[in-house]
Amino acid sequence: NDLIGRQLSLQLMELSSTNFIVLDARLTPARRVPQADILLNEYAFQNARFILNRHGYNPNIVSEVLLWTLRKMGFIKPAFKTWSYATVN
Repeated sequence: NDLIGRQLSLQLMELSSTNFIVLDARLTPARRVPQADILLNEYAFQNARFILNRHGYNPNIVSEVLLWTLRKMGFIKPAFKTWSYATVN
């Protein structure tokens, strides 16, 4: 879990069975994408996957506060239900 291209990260990537390269759609400059691809080809890493994080995410404080308030008031149900465990006597 380090910046790609450092000596330690390249050694760990070589030892691992699966490599995930996470690119943040909002923060990663476009010039970094080809650099990561060149490193993967140069070192011939097996089973490497790119993950694009926060695609289409555009934060808006007004809508976030409104959604949070509507969820707290019970007008909108959460996107997923929490797991509950029941004991049987």
